[in-house]
Amino acid sequence: MSIHQTYLHSYADKVITEEAIRENEAFPLLRELTHKYGLRVINRTTMESKHSKMMLADEQGFPIATIWKDRNTDAYNIRATMVAKDRGRHWEDKYTYYAKRISHLMKVIEKDELLPKNSEEFINRTFGMNIRGAIIRISEQYGEIRKSGHYFSGEEVHNLLKIVLNNRSLDELSIESITKVKDTFDKYAQVDIMREKRRTEMVDMFSKPMSILVRDEMGFMAGKLILEPLWAINDESSLVSSRCSIAEPFKRIHDVDECVDLIPTLTMLKVYMQEKMSRNNDGVKIAHGESGLFTNIGDTYLPDFRTVGFDENGRWTHSGILKSNWLFIHE
Repeated sequence: MSIHQTYLHSYADKVITEEAIRENEAFPLLRELTHKYGLRVINRTTMESKHSKMMLADEQGFPIATIWKDRNTDAYNIRATMVAKDRGRHWEDKYTYYAKRISHLMKVIEKDELLPKNSEEFINRTFGMNIRGAIIRISEQYGEIRKSGHYFSGEEVHNLLKIVLNNRSLDELSIESITKVKDTFDKYAQVDIMREKRRTEMVDMFSKPMSILVRDEMGFMAGKLILEPLWAINDESSLVSSRCSIAEPFKRIHDVDECVDLIPTLTMLKVYMQEKMSRNNDGVKIAHGESGLFTNIGDTYLPDFRTVGFDENGRWTHSGILKSNWLFIHE
């Protein structure tokens, strides 16, 4: 099998040649990472320099790591996204590991689990906080679902406990306290109604795969995820876990109009966001791709479209190798 077939990703830029890969100073490290983790070159910083950084992607096209050989230190470098060092000059340095001996660097990669075993682990460990935020935004549309106890003073709570535990009469409560009790009871009843509505609708939403569209500096990706939120038993507003699983493998696409079933939703999203931006006199570009159908909605949940998103571009740092926008669409 040729180097082109072995080390160059099927989604790689067509101008990358096998000669450039072979001549790159980091090729010995690439050879080990391809053999052990199945990573292949999907992009480079420059085409000519043998010191240029090579971006490596997994089988589904997610950029997993960047590797290069430092011309000043003669060390092999890898920057991934899942594990950060305790110390570093800046956030990029914290995610960069290096060694002059490839065998030593490979041991560090394995020991510290710098690279994922598969795309699902990569998504959960790299974008876990982003996905957690998206789930919370969906939950928040139902309003307050906690039963707060701060309506009563300590003295009022004490009197209520006396009534319950010591068989005291309700007549001992002031009219103001009785009114508070009735109002609180009604509020809690409304919370129960909202909890049940939330439970029903969220079970419906999260029991089915959601269509995922991703835009990054290389283009677009499409796939499907099942979100698996786990809420605290005694506090349904507390999200314990926000793992997800891949329901349909991801792939890189030329443009989002290849996802024919999503075109109606994407079209309505575009119109909605354009009108919103027009009202706000905001000149920020929100539509991307040749079709103009990928709309960056930011860190927002739009219930009318059953679509939630997150955007890494506005952050001083970002989780992935490439800054990306994500759309989660419930069909």
